[in-house]
Amino acid sequence: MQAYSILIEDDRYSIPTLDFVVSAEADLAGLARRLLAQSPHHRRVTFDVGGREVLSLEREIRDADPRHV
Repeated sequence: MQAYSILIEDDRYSIPTLDFVVSAEADLAGLARRLLAQSPHHRRVTFDVGGREVLSLEREIRDADPRHV
């Protein structure tokens, strides 16, 4: 079993949300995509093990539609 720290950067808050998951065989990329999809405010999800970053996924931010700026 491996314990992962998860930091979720959200554009509404100045400090990332900290969460944890313990898994024998985690699909980190799949979990990161699901966490990003949970909210349009989630900008980046980072997984650490023992203080070492093992995965970081960032939401692709497309240019704003000029009709709505």
